[in-house]
Amino acid sequence: MLIFLTLAWFLVLLSFLVLIHELGHFLAAKFVGVRVEEFGLGYPPRLRRLFEYKGTIFSLNALPFGGFVKLFGDESDNLASDAHTEPEKSTKSITQANRKQMFSHQPIKSRLLVILAGVVVNFVFGVTAFAFIYSKIGVPTLTGQVEIIEVVPESPAQEAGLQVGEVIKQVEINNQQLAPKTAQDFIEFASNYQGENLNLLIQTDEQQKQVSVYVRTSEEIQPGKGAIGIALKDSELRFYPWWQMPWRGMVAGLLEAINFGWLILHAFGQMLSQLFFNGNVPQDLAGPVGIVDQAIEVEIIKQGWLGTLNVAALLSINLAIVNLLPIPALDGGRAMFILAEPLLGAARRQRWEQKANTVGFLFLISLIVLVTIKDVVSVFR
Repeated sequence: MLIFLTLAWFLVLLSFLVLIHELGHFLAAKFVGVRVEEFGLGYPPRLRRLFEYKGTIFSLNALPFGGFVKLFGDESDNLASDAHTEPEKSTKSITQANRKQMFSHQPIKSRLLVILAGVVVNFVFGVTAFAFIYSKIGVPTLTGQVEIIEVVPESPAQEAGLQVGEVIKQVEINNQQLAPKTAQDFIEFASNYQGENLNLLIQTDEQQKQVSVYVRTSEEIQPGKGAIGIALKDSELRFYPWWQMPWRGMVAGLLEAINFGWLILHAFGQMLSQLFFNGNVPQDLAGPVGIVDQAIEVEIIKQGWLGTLNVAALLSINLAIVNLLPIPALDGGRAMFILAEPLLGAARRQRWEQKANTVGFLFLISLIVLVTIKDVVSVFR
């Protein structure tokens, strides 16, 4: 029962995030004067035509995964819009259409606004969600010290005798010293000495102690175990006067979104590197199956609406960053071709973009299949 509830929860959440992404395209198109021929709930084939408003058909489609926007005069390959079998009376020949309402006849800045509006909406939603969460549970504030909050069993940290609640005051090796103020300080320092032993000065409740801990190499690291086997904390949740909480929460949410965005880009770069040079998919990379499996493991649907909102914020920022990548068939790829139009010319840009979109779409589908296979194998293991 938990599996089906979690699966339904994930589909609803993902559909909502895709819908607000498409709503961004829709609103931006209306703003610049592009006619939107159709706003679809779900993906084709179409189940029914709901209603028509100001020249836009609102439809309900069979595949319940988000939605799509069909722009008048958008010459790019749009699988969603091409999947209809019935012709629409609103689709006219170019000679009869009002060119001012065609997407392809808009200036570059207007087309970029429409294409990137979905990414902006997803990012803004993520920041706003984080801001709301932090205004409720407290604003993350750096403490200036690095505290151990978890020790992984059968790890170098456990063998060294590190304990939860201890503070790392100093780390030393080969006459190189660091007094870490943030967890990232310690992680970056330790990553430079894989396969060696670090000397740590540890602060307990009443005394200090010296500890030597081994840093595993990348080949020795097991998925989810880490190089040393500890989880760190460098901040705490604090409450401020009520009138400060929304603004402090918004700043903290923006920083969280930016930091998470950089982590996504770094992970995506590692994924491409391993995929093309090693021929395998990173174990830490998770697709829809992996995300649902992790959600089941932590029983996410039992964590209340704040837990759901936190996951929604993370997924929304993930969706924004991935869509912004300059890969054909994604928003970032389309924006890249639009920017290149002055050099290529409109006709050549259109031909190259259509071909690149086909290749990009096949690449994305192949990647999704590989990640899904990896996730399924991991679940059964």
